[in-house]
Amino acid sequence: MGLGEVFLFLLSSNPGGLASLLADWSGFDGIRVLGGVALGTLAVALLVGRAPSARAVASLPGWASRWRRPLWFLSLQVPLFLALLGLTWLVESRGPLYAEHFLRCAVGWLVLAVANLAVWSFVLFPERFWVLILKHGTEPLGAVALAWMTLTLWVLAYPLWPYLNQATTWGVSHLLRLIFPRVIYLPEEGQVGLPSYSLLITCPCGGAHGIGLILIFLTVYLWLFRHTLRFPAALALVPVGVVLMWLLNLGRITALVALGSWKFPWVDVDGFHSLAGWLGFLGVSLGLVLVGQHSRFLSAAEDFTPPAPSSRAAAYVAPLLAIVAVLMLGRIFSTGLDWLYPARVLAAGVALWLGWRYYSDWHWTWSWPALALGVGVFLLWLGLEPLAPGAADLSLGEELAGLPRSAAACWLVFRVVGSVVTVPLAEELAFRGYLFRRLIDADFQQVPPGRFTWFAGLASSILFGMVHGRWLAGTLAGLAYVWAYSRRGELADAVLAHAVTNALIAAYVLATGSWGLWAS
Repeated sequence: MGLGEVFLFLLSSNPGGLASLLADWSGFDGIRVLGGVALGTLAVALLVGRAPSARAVASLPGWASRWRRPLWFLSLQVPLFLALLGLTWLVESRGPLYAEHFLRCAVGWLVLAVANLAVWSFVLFPERFWVLILKHGTEPLGAVALAWMTLTLWVLAYPLWPYLNQATTWGVSHLLRLIFPRVIYLPEEGQVGLPSYSLLITCPCGGAHGIGLILIFLTVYLWLFRHTLRFPAALALVPVGVVLMWLLNLGRITALVALGSWKFPWVDVDGFHSLAGWLGFLGVSLGLVLVGQHSRFLSAAEDFTPPAPSSRAAAYVAPLLAIVAVLMLGRIFSTGLDWLYPARVLAAGVALWLGWRYYSDWHWTWSWPALALGVGVFLLWLGLEPLAPGAADLSLGEELAGLPRSAAACWLVFRVVGSVVTVPLAEELAFRGYLFRRLIDADFQQVPPGRFTWFAGLASSILFGMVHGRWLAGTLAGLAYVWAYSRRGELADAVLAHAVTNALIAAYVLATGSWGLWAS
């Protein structure tokens, strides 16, 4: 698994991006987790697998044929959608009917979601498209199908989750007794902790989430690398991953109780809980991949020499990873205003400085069309802002108002510099400079400047939108920046357009107090 895949996993740990699809899920209440699983799996499969060739995509007939479908397809689509809408409302309402029929609701939602997707896809896309997908899309389609099958089986195992909770509560109590003299352990209520801080271990916290994620990940990994792994030996990764995730969850909950009892004012306990879970998942998943790829017992490859990492790929991705790493730390040490934002700017600046020699093949020139495009994206972003979650959030402004003027001014200076300078450079290098070209060719350095494919443009832009939380505005902005880059083959054009957009957003925020625009 190359740096691109590592980049995707680390990127998904951004609480404001793909990981936010999972953040509020309790049991099956957060329907968004399903979209997150499908999109994340598809993204990994597209990075690892083969993309359809440009010639194959060009062979598709005109999109006008998509409307030539029998009327009975529409009559099938409408009731399916209404059924999905009604079941979604039932699940999100968390009422007694849902609680009584949890498994039926969960499995029914999965079936209806797949049925709706299948019918919509057949209505919207021509027949030639499906021939292309079946011919060239075995890797991503198989990965998504296996991920959803694993998710369904995991949901069906819901009756076993209480036993997992009991085991977790018991394990945490024993770990706490190694550190503290007095421990609260009430297995009937699922309560464990200390006299000053205790927790109720519910289904999500008992380890079911982490185990479900690692099962989905390993299922997809075993499918994508089935030709380079030795079976059935490689199947041993599954129980190892499950046990490791459970043990890490024990350590995470124990640390959470300890931090809660010590009551450090500068530590956000909830932020630590979320970050520790994602770091544990990333560590276990990537560690198992390394073992699978380089173990003589698990790998079918004859040459066990690790591939040399690409310094240029690292240089393109490192600035954004530096920003994400500091962002994750900020979730621990801040319950509101991100005091570590200046550290984001400095970390990205250091990464850019260290990798600058790898950017020498780009011509950093001025472009009036790129500037105009940046203005257009700004107007588009404002127009779609009412649809964004947290659009009316004014808490940032209230916290700044409570600071000394010098501290608030210093934070705002770093916020503007980050938005206008380091963020556009880091994101364009990662998404347009690396990911867009990586989706065109496995050796992204061989992609000539200015080459464009709809497949790479759409896939990279959708990921760009998901990372920004405002998925629709972010996806459209990503497509605009892809066009800016592809028009002349100059990454500087995409950077300029991105910087202009962010500069105008910063000016608008400071002028109007619309702090919700800086929520992501």
